[in-house]
Parts: sequence; structure tokens; C-alpha cells
Amino acid sequence: MAMAVPIAVFLIGGQSNAVGQGNNALSPATPAGQVLQFYNGIIKQGNDPVGAANTGSAWPAFGLAWYNATGHAICFVPTAVSGSAQAAANDTASPPAGNWDASGTLYGTSVALMRQALAALASQGYAPYNAGILWCQGETDAGGNTSLYLPALVAMVARFRSDFTNPSLPFYIFRTGQNDPASGGDSAGWQAIRGAQEFLVKSDPSQDGDDPYSFIVYRRAVSLGTRGMMNSSSPHYNQYGLNEMGTMGAQAVLSGCKLSASSIALNSGVSTIPAATTAYLGIGAWGGNSAIISIPLSCDGIIRDLVVSSEVPPGAGQSYAYTLYKNGVATSLTCSIAGATATTGGDFNTDHSVYPQVTDTITVQVITSAGAAATYHKTSILMEQ
Repeated sequence: MAMAVPIAVFLIGGQSNAVGQGNNALSPATPAGQVLQFYNGIIKQGNDPVGAANTGSAWPAFGLAWYNATGHAICFVPTAVSGSAQAAANDTASPPAGNWDASGTLYGTSVALMRQALAALASQGYAPYNAGILWCQGETDAGGNTSLYLPALVAMVARFRSDFTNPSLPFYIFRTGQNDPASGGDSAGWQAIRGAQEFLVKSDPSQDGDDPYSFIVYRRAVSLGTRGMMNSSSPHYNQYGLNEMGTMGAQAVLSGCKLSASSIALNSGVSTIPAATTAYLGIGAWGGNSAIISIPLSCDGIIRDLVVSSEVPPGAGQSYAYTLYKNGVATSLTCSIAGATATTGGDFNTDHSVYPQVTDTITVQVITSAGAAATYHKTSILMEQ
């Protein structure tokens, strides 16, 4: 008797960028019988349109990256609904698009469809397993009461794990990007949604937090517009953006959601910084103007740690104070070196993490007290992407 073929089954939830508003002519073709979708009660090839995609989505690129890396089959269960809200109170369209809250219908429908998919695949000789939730949502809530988003998201994740009787069911987030510039761009609401998503995962073993099974697998949506990867006058990703989202998302899932890390070294160079001075560090140089000395970043990511050192201690009763600046504005990453013997310091508080995007600029401000010794200053900034 032939053994059943294992197949990873992912539920896709969220709103329009999870549905896909791309172009299937630019979406990759997937290997026959290896990348599948379950839609309208039918198992079929996982090429676009996947589900209700109009007409291209991220999921063929995800499936192709998955299969190429593992050689194992994968099936998508698309349940996302364009315009849907996370919190019921933010579902204010006329007519309402639906919401994923406890009082809404979308969550229950998605669970039922996933169960149908697992049963259908098993009946066709597969050994299906629930590989997790692929979640891309938040644009609607960004225009509503953003304080409702995080508790609704946390509660929904808990419901998924309870209903699928798997307390460690992975929940994979494709972090929300930003609106079209003509419609407000990266407004406070969009920033709040990204902050809530980061808060949910910050307890992840690779990302420092309380929920070890929720992960952000894609953060580059915030820069898709500047990279020509969004549809015009729209918050929707074009097919190039969707292909990147799918490919990078699959790679992150397969890597165990470990982020690649690099260190950015800023220092004062050959010139010491005297006492009673406010200075900004660049690469081998310092100056009094943050706009001139700042360096541009070439990717999106997270800055978690700020580590500093000086060749000479400040002196008794004296100090050096350090603050990371992004785009000329102080961030919450700060630390100091004080006293007659200390020459190192750092800020490792993950609540102070900074989320830059490509083309942002950074520098480190140094403020030396009036009686501090003149010395060289070095910093190391841990950036993950």
C-alpha cells in the first residue's frame, strides 16, 4: 500500500493584499501537482488567480519558493476578504466588508474552509497537516480606531489555536505597509498597526517576546511604493511586490523566521570630541549637523541594540550621552557612559526598537558634559532584516 504524501496546508487570511491585486501574467508558474489551492470546494493547481485574486497574488511565488527549497508539496486555502477589518468596530464601509473579530463571520468561515481542505486532501491520498496561518491585514484598521487592533488580533490568534487544537500553531504576519501618498501615506494609523504587529511577535524566540509562535515574515512592504512595487493611487502591491512578498515570506518561514543581522559601525574617526559638545557620528567622522553626517540605509529592518564605547572614561562626575537619530529625529534607543572608569554602555531594551525603512538615514548623537575628557567614540548598531 502506497504511503500518503505529506502536504503542508496554509490558511491565507486578511484583506486585499492577501487576496492579491496583481497581474497573473507576471506571477510565476508552479510545478504541476506540487503547489495546490483549495477553493470553491475544489483542489486545483496553485497558479494565479489563487482564490479570489484579481488577478495575481503572492502565493504562487510563496509556493514555488517552498517547493524549490523542500521538494515537498504545499496547498493554500485562500480565505482573505478585500476591505475586511480586524476589529468589528472598524468595519465601517457601506456595505460592510466583514471583520475577523469574534462577532464577525470571516473567522468562522476560514476555519470551516480549512477543515474542508484538510478532509478533501486526505480523501485524495495526501497526508495533510496544518502548517499555519499566513496573515496580511491591517489597512482598514489603520483608518479606524487603531487601539482596538492589537486586542482583536491577539484574541483571533488564540481562537485559531484553540479551534485547531494546536497551542503552537504558527501565525505568520506579512507586516502592513503604508498608504498611497495621495491618500495620506505613512500616517499615524498605519504606523500604529505596524507597531501592534511588532508587539505581538516581540516575544518570539528569535524576536524577543511572549508569543513564541507568532512571527513577522515580511517587513519590506513599507518601501514598496518607493521601489515601484505598488499599484498607482492605491495601497495595493503590484505583482512585483507580491512576488517579493511571497518569496521572502516562504524563505522566512523555512528559516524558522530567523532574521539576518548586521552591525552598523559609526565612530568619530581621527578627531576627538571635546567636552561640552553636541556631536553626531558618521562613518569615521563627526560633525555638528545631523543632516550632513547621517548615513542612508539600503534596506528595511529593525534596529534593536545600541552599543557604545569611548577610548577614555568621561571622568568623575562626568558623562557621555548617546541617542540614535532616524531622519534627524531622536529615537528611544539611548544610553550613556558615566564616571571615572567606565568606557562602555548600551541599550538592549527591545521596547526601544526602531523600525527603519530603505532610504531612511541614521546617526548617533553624542553629548559630552562640561568637564568630560575629550576622546574618540565608537558605536555598534545591531540591525536585523
